[in-house]
Amino acid sequence: MSSNPSIFTSPAIDQLPLVGHELVEELRAGKHLVVGAPGSGKTMLLRQLVKHIEELGAKPEEILVLTPNRASASKLRDAIALDSKKPSSTPRARSLASFAYQQHRAIKPDLKLFSGSQQQAVLEDLIATSPNAPWGFDLLTVRLQGFVQELRD
Repeated sequence: MSSNPSIFTSPAIDQLPLVGHELVEELRAGKHLVVGAPGSGKTMLLRQLVKHIEELGAKPEEILVLTPNRASASKLRDAIALDSKKPSSTPRARSLASFAYQQHRAIKPDLKLFSGSQQQAVLEDLIATSPNAPWGFDLLTVRLQGFVQELRD
Protein backbone atom coordinates (compact mmCIF):
# COMPACT_ATOMS: atom_id res chain seq x y z
CA MET A 1 0.00 0.00 0.00
CA SER A 2 1.21 3.48 -0.77
CA SER A 3 1.13 6.31 1.73
CA ASN A 4 -0.73 8.55 -0.73
CA PRO A 5 -4.46 9.06 -0.30
CA SER A 6 -6.68 6.84 -2.43
CA ILE A 7 -8.57 8.65 -5.13
CA PHE A 8 -12.15 7.51 -5.60
CA THR A 9 -14.12 9.05 -8.45
CA SER A 10 -16.83 6.43 -8.89
CA PRO A 11 -20.39 7.13 -7.68
CA ALA A 12 -20.90 3.78 -5.93
CA ILE A 13 -18.95 1.83 -3.31
CA ASP A 14 -19.20 -1.40 -5.31
CA GLN A 15 -17.43 0.31 -8.22
CA LEU A 16 -14.39 1.37 -6.20
CA PRO A 17 -11.04 0.68 -7.88
CA LEU A 18 -10.16 -1.98 -5.30
CA VAL A 19 -12.11 -5.12 -4.44
CA GLY A 20 -12.24 -7.68 -1.66
CA HIS A 21 -9.35 -7.81 0.80
CA GLU A 22 -7.51 -4.95 -0.94
CA LEU A 23 -10.49 -2.64 -0.44
CA VAL A 24 -10.76 -3.49 3.26
CA GLU A 25 -7.07 -2.79 3.77
CA GLU A 26 -7.25 0.49 1.84
CA LEU A 27 -10.29 1.62 3.82
CA ARG A 28 -8.50 0.87 7.08
CA ALA A 29 -5.57 3.02 5.93
CA GLY A 30 -7.86 5.95 6.64
CA LYS A 31 -6.85 8.39 3.92
CA HIS A 32 -9.17 8.96 0.99
CA LEU A 33 -9.61 11.77 -1.49
CA VAL A 34 -12.79 12.04 -3.52
CA VAL A 35 -12.64 14.29 -6.55
CA GLY A 36 -15.11 14.95 -9.33
CA ALA A 37 -17.24 17.44 -11.17
CA PRO A 38 -20.53 18.72 -9.73
CA GLY A 39 -23.17 16.01 -10.00
CA SER A 40 -20.65 13.21 -10.51
CA GLY A 41 -21.65 11.37 -7.32
CA LYS A 42 -19.04 12.58 -4.81
CA THR A 43 -21.57 13.06 -2.02
CA MET A 44 -23.22 9.69 -2.62
CA LEU A 45 -19.82 7.98 -2.69
CA LEU A 46 -18.78 9.66 0.57
CA ARG A 47 -22.04 8.63 2.24
CA GLN A 48 -21.53 5.03 1.12
CA LEU A 49 -17.86 5.09 2.06
CA VAL A 50 -18.59 6.33 5.59
CA LYS A 51 -21.32 3.72 6.01
CA HIS A 52 -18.98 1.00 4.77
CA ILE A 53 -16.16 2.11 7.08
CA GLU A 54 -18.60 1.99 10.01
CA GLU A 55 -19.67 -1.51 8.98
CA LEU A 56 -16.00 -2.55 9.09
CA GLY A 57 -16.04 -1.62 12.79
CA ALA A 58 -14.83 1.97 12.90
CA LYS A 59 -16.35 4.16 15.58
CA PRO A 60 -18.21 7.24 14.28
CA GLU A 61 -15.80 9.47 16.22
CA GLU A 62 -12.92 7.99 14.18
CA ILE A 63 -14.43 9.16 10.88
CA LEU A 64 -13.97 12.68 9.57
CA VAL A 65 -14.89 13.98 6.12
CA LEU A 66 -13.44 17.39 5.23
CA THR A 67 -15.28 19.61 2.78
CA PRO A 68 -14.32 22.90 1.12
CA ASN A 69 -17.01 24.99 2.81
CA ARG A 70 -19.50 25.18 5.66
CA ALA A 71 -22.60 24.61 3.52
CA SER A 72 -21.33 21.37 2.00
CA ALA A 73 -20.16 20.15 5.42
CA SER A 74 -23.60 20.76 6.91
CA LYS A 75 -25.37 19.00 4.05
CA LEU A 76 -23.01 16.02 4.13
CA ARG A 77 -23.11 15.79 7.94
CA ASP A 78 -26.91 15.50 7.86
CA ALA A 79 -26.82 12.89 5.10
CA ILE A 80 -24.21 10.77 6.91
CA ALA A 81 -26.24 10.92 10.13
CA LEU A 82 -29.33 9.68 8.29
CA ASP A 83 -27.38 6.79 6.75
CA SER A 84 -25.66 5.73 9.97
CA LYS A 85 -26.93 3.26 12.53
CA LYS A 86 -24.52 4.64 15.14
CA PRO A 87 -24.77 7.94 17.03
CA SER A 88 -21.70 10.17 17.07
CA SER A 89 -20.52 12.59 19.73
CA THR A 90 -18.50 14.55 17.15
CA PRO A 91 -19.32 15.86 13.67
CA ARG A 92 -18.38 13.40 10.93
CA ALA A 93 -18.15 16.13 8.30
CA ARG A 94 -16.54 19.53 8.77
CA SER A 95 -15.28 22.32 6.59
CA LEU A 96 -11.53 22.61 6.32
CA ALA A 97 -11.69 25.95 8.15
CA SER A 98 -13.75 24.42 10.97
CA PHE A 99 -11.26 21.58 11.35
CA ALA A 100 -8.35 24.04 11.45
CA TYR A 101 -10.19 26.10 14.06
CA GLN A 102 -10.80 22.98 16.18
CA GLN A 103 -7.14 21.99 15.99
CA HIS A 104 -5.99 25.50 16.86
CA ARG A 105 -8.33 25.65 19.87
CA ALA A 106 -6.99 22.30 21.10
CA ILE A 107 -3.42 23.64 21.04
CA LYS A 108 -4.10 27.17 22.33
CA PRO A 109 -7.41 27.15 24.23
CA ASP A 110 -6.74 30.58 25.78
CA LEU A 111 -6.30 32.28 22.39
CA LYS A 112 -9.49 34.03 21.31
CA LEU A 113 -10.70 33.34 17.79
CA PHE A 114 -14.11 34.19 16.42
CA SER A 115 -16.44 31.31 15.63
CA GLY A 116 -18.59 31.55 12.52
CA SER A 117 -21.63 32.80 14.42
CA GLN A 118 -19.50 35.39 16.25
CA GLN A 119 -18.07 36.60 12.94
CA GLN A 120 -21.58 36.90 11.56
CA ALA A 121 -22.75 38.94 14.56
CA VAL A 122 -19.79 41.34 14.25
CA LEU A 123 -20.40 41.81 10.53
CA GLU A 124 -24.12 42.39 11.08
CA ASP A 125 -23.29 44.99 13.71
CA LEU A 126 -20.74 46.73 11.47
CA ILE A 127 -23.21 46.85 8.60
CA ALA A 128 -26.07 48.04 10.82
CA THR A 129 -23.98 50.90 12.25
CA SER A 130 -22.42 51.92 8.94
CA PRO A 131 -23.41 55.55 8.16
CA ASN A 132 -23.88 54.76 4.46
CA ALA A 133 -23.88 51.75 2.19
CA PRO A 134 -20.37 50.24 1.93
CA TRP A 135 -18.86 48.43 -1.05
CA GLY A 136 -21.06 50.21 -3.57
CA PHE A 137 -24.23 48.28 -2.61
CA ASP A 138 -27.49 49.85 -1.47
CA LEU A 139 -28.56 49.61 2.20
CA LEU A 140 -31.28 47.04 1.48
CA THR A 141 -28.74 44.66 -0.10
CA VAL A 142 -26.14 44.90 2.66
CA ARG A 143 -28.75 44.15 5.32
CA LEU A 144 -29.81 40.86 3.71
CA GLN A 145 -28.85 37.75 5.69
CA GLY A 146 -27.40 36.14 2.55
CA PHE A 147 -25.15 39.14 1.91
CA VAL A 148 -23.71 38.90 5.42
CA GLN A 149 -23.15 35.13 5.03
CA GLU A 150 -21.41 35.59 1.68
CA LEU A 151 -19.28 38.37 3.10
CA ARG A 152 -18.28 36.17 6.03
CA ASP A 153 -17.55 33.13 3.93
